[in-house]
Amino acid sequence: MIPGRWAAYLLGRPAPVAPCPPVPTTTARNRLPEIVTRLAPGTPLRDGLERIQRGRTGGLIVLGYDADVERICDGGFELDVEFAPTRLRELSKMDGAVVLSTDGSRILRANVHLVPDPNLPSAESGTRHRAAERTAAQTGYPVIAVSKSMRTVTLYIDEVRHLVEPSATILARANQALGTLERYKARLDQVCEQLSESELEDVVTLRDALSAAQRLELVRRLAKEIEQSVLELGADGRQLALQLEDLVGDSAWLRELLIRDYLACEPAGAGVPAHDAVLRTSTPQRENTACSCADHGHVYVSELERAMTGAGVPPHGVDLRTSTPQRENTACSCAGHGHVYVSEVERAMAGLDSLSDGELLDLTNLAAPLGYPGTIEALDLPMRPRGYRVLTRIPRLRFTHIESLVDSFGSLQGLLVATTSDLQAVDGIGVPRARQIRDGLTRLAEAGADNPFERER
Repeated sequence: MIPGRWAAYLLGRPAPVAPCPPVPTTTARNRLPEIVTRLAPGTPLRDGLERIQRGRTGGLIVLGYDADVERICDGGFELDVEFAPTRLRELSKMDGAVVLSTDGSRILRANVHLVPDPNLPSAESGTRHRAAERTAAQTGYPVIAVSKSMRTVTLYIDEVRHLVEPSATILARANQALGTLERYKARLDQVCEQLSESELEDVVTLRDALSAAQRLELVRRLAKEIEQSVLELGADGRQLALQLEDLVGDSAWLRELLIRDYLACEPAGAGVPAHDAVLRTSTPQRENTACSCADHGHVYVSELERAMTGAGVPPHGVDLRTSTPQRENTACSCAGHGHVYVSEVERAMAGLDSLSDGELLDLTNLAAPLGYPGTIEALDLPMRPRGYRVLTRIPRLRFTHIESLVDSFGSLQGLLVATTSDLQAVDGIGVPRARQIRDGLTRLAEAGADNPFERER
């Protein structure tokens, strides 16, 4: 209850409404990790702040100086000396603020009385913190307030208020998140193994693919939270960073491969993932039409729109209005029908990123970013992956070769039934590499399915 509300209730008058905190801007959120890194344990600035806390004097530090800051500074004295934690501690014994250079390397002014615009909204009650919040909002520079009584450090960036917590508190929270991440990763490995078996047996559905995408997204988001803790811990977070790197591994790369395998639409364009050093500089333009092949990996936006509006047959040959599977192994008239381009992959990733944590728990919400209808019926659609993810499990196979194989055969099933001669006919695939690919696919099929594939050698 805010001050005065109980009195207003007794007098029968309307109670004052507590002001809503401002919504943090995107710019402020983007700047926060950089500033937090400067305040991490092991840095000179953090050393100075901890000295102020131990001294129980409180402090107010402005991390930047220009004409706007100068206009709200009253009194004090100019120093322009090199920054040192001990100097910051001694200067903070005075009641005024300490103004540092933009890069934090020099102490420019001390014992300054900050006079920001009093009309700027502030949710703080203390004089020091209210001045810090308004100064940050008016000047755009980060401002740090150290509470004398509570011994807390608060960082203000524009409209963002960030509490700088002790390392022990952050470590306890990060270790708990790390345990959760271990369970998420174990479940992800299990789901991906099941997906691989279903792909090799040609019984994979959209539900299987979206389940793997869901688990990858859960791992990615939790890892991102732990990364924030690593930034805040600074030198104290080295072991945590090593554990995080070991757990996450190549999850980001696996996420991109999964999207490339199951993305339903693809415009004309060119590009390869950022992991590959070779970039294609030209790609022939194609018409924005649909292909009737059920096995290929290439579906265009116009066909996707017709499927999602119910005006036509979806990319994988299932009419959702009748829910009757139609998997026809007809010839594809599109050139390079298996290729997936970076712009479409990035768009799908952005769509997954935009989902809230609650929306992520429903598989139907993950269908739209990949280009499929977000309905329960669509989850049972039969899928034919392009084969990016499985081909990366073959040793010493470059991504440019994987692209050529996907372009030529269109799907994983097309690769599994291909002979060594068929593989050798692909551009850039010679006899030794064709045998290597054939042997690798055979080993994967035998390891992942009960019925090994019998093929011509």
